[in-house]
Amino acid sequence: YWYGGGVSDLSIIMANLFTPSVQTGAAIFVQHAQKFHIHDIQIRYPHVGIEVFSGAYNDIDHVYIAQMPLDGTGIWGHGTDAGCSDIGNCRTRSDVLNMADLRIDSQLPHADHGAGTGIRLTDFMATAWIRHSVIEQTNLGLDIACRSSSSADACPQFIHADRLEIEVNGLGAQGASAAIRADNFVHLECTSCQLYGFNTPHHIVYLDASRFSSIGHAEFLGGKMEGSSGTCLRTSVQDTKVIGGDIIGCGHSGAPADAFGVEVLP
Repeated sequence: YWYGGGVSDLSIIMANLFTPSVQTGAAIFVQHAQKFHIHDIQIRYPHVGIEVFSGAYNDIDHVYIAQMPLDGTGIWGHGTDAGCSDIGNCRTRSDVLNMADLRIDSQLPHADHGAGTGIRLTDFMATAWIRHSVIEQTNLGLDIACRSSSSADACPQFIHADRLEIEVNGLGAQGASAAIRADNFVHLECTSCQLYGFNTPHHIVYLDASRFSSIGHAEFLGGKMEGSSGTCLRTSVQDTKVIGGDIIGCGHSGAPADAFGVEVLP
């Protein structure tokens, strides 16, 4: 591991003024680090703003990622269990990624091409916290996925968001758009999250367990979900709670199958 250190007080301008990206790496890439601190950074036109692979107890705060191309991602935290015989002692596990006071925005999508993703947390990304942050004009706000891990034990584990505001723009990819899309995760908690859909994404929150049906626990405490063509909150995970808050402006498609604020499926 790389212990300590950090990057701060920088402006990084990439070359991706248009889509597709011509620079496909990350503006900042951190691998196998512990207690690495990224703060007070402005990044423009990145394919990936900040990528953190493996490591533990890393911090990202007071960062502005602006004008991502339409195939871009603001922050990507991930790990892998590939080659690990012992999940509990896996060197490529990513654990405790702490994100706070962020602003992430995308270039405006158009009818032929939807926008990118604000924050992606994938595979062996064990724990992540997101606080007091704003994501705007992306197709997906927060994307949690476990497409490559060999078992549920190596899927995203404990994801907590507090005062997270996401405004997604469904133009160009309405069917794939959501403020939060989480598939194959252990625990997701969203406290006072403000989730809004512009150009009516299909869902505001979409929860699934497509690979590992034994996992999935989600809690939404207060906050708001607003503005979808279909159901605002669609869930097929085994344990979902919505406590307080507002769910409004759902089912704009007018189709009977979309006429739900909350849809719970087996």
